[in-house]
Amino acid sequence: MSSSTARSASGPGEVLVAEDLGVSIDHRNGSSTRLVEGLDLVIQSGSSTAVVGRSGSGKTTLLSVLGLMRPPSAGRLYIAGRDVGTLRPSVAAGLRNELLGFVFQNYSLVEHLSVFENVALPLMYGRRATRPQVRERVERQLTAVGLREFGRRRPRSLSGGEQQRVAIARALVRGPRLVLADEPTGALDTATGTSVMKHLQEATVEAGAALIVVTHDDALADSLHRRVDLSSREAAVAL
Repeated sequence: MSSSTARSASGPGEVLVAEDLGVSIDHRNGSSTRLVEGLDLVIQSGSSTAVVGRSGSGKTTLLSVLGLMRPPSAGRLYIAGRDVGTLRPSVAAGLRNELLGFVFQNYSLVEHLSVFENVALPLMYGRRATRPQVRERVERQLTAVGLREFGRRRPRSLSGGEQQRVAIARALVRGPRLVLADEPTGALDTATGTSVMKHLQEATVEAGAALIVVTHDDALADSLHRRVDLSSREAAVAL
């Protein structure tokens, strides 16, 4: 099947499908290590999935493959019905901006930009929105995370939880089909992390997107719909 052909077996509501997916890392000496092998995964709109596993099991590397930042080493990957595993980097970058949203542990906000400008960043690439559209979309997302009045502030003036909520607003501003979060509460205390995850889950469901979260926190993983444990061969089971 070519990368430009929609997957005919893709069912309604399927956002991501992985078939017999393999993920490897290459070493400087020319060898490679297979981190994930034979992973079958089906992610539906409105669902939330935790990816767990011991340190070094490949959680973040798998997320980079699902996020179109590196190709899989084996198997097939479909997002929104499209085979994306062998796309050219420029095409993958375009689809990444159009279909995916990202939330990281360290927030990844641009310090010299205002909160409003940080949230608006994804709208500056690909199919650019008009100024009224940008304002409406940014204000809608800031309202959804409880930060509508914070638009002119700089990230450094916010608490860690507030910065992460800005990152959530930025991840959702373009209307992605899938949101990928890498340890989104790792830098937060328990109470703040719980609040941030509540915002992330509610905002993702409200947007009609799916959510995949890499985490080492069992309580957080248990709060999501399902989990994939990369420390176990049971990970290679369709969800």
